[in-house]
Amino acid sequence: MRGRRVDTRDAQVLADLRERYLQLLKYREQPPHRAELRGLIDMAMDDTTASWWLDSDGSWTRHHLDASGQPLNDIQEYLIRTRQGRGADG
Repeated sequence: MRGRRVDTRDAQVLADLRERYLQLLKYREQPPHRAELRGLIDMAMDDTTASWWLDSDGSWTRHHLDASGQPLNDIQEYLIRTRQGRGADG
């Protein structure tokens, strides 16, 4: 049985993804970064953070306002705001 031929662009993408994954593993081993990642996951999963909900018909609905119509926290805006001015290392 012959193997699937891999396009060199696919191989480069896979190599890039592997490198990023390894960098993330190294990054998360440092205690301050682990705490930061836990905080981001907590924020992302919190009911006060905007999200997308999958409906039973397979469509997605943006959930970005609370019951009183006030905007929920936006994790993407938070990340942009807190990362402005930081170097590539973090």
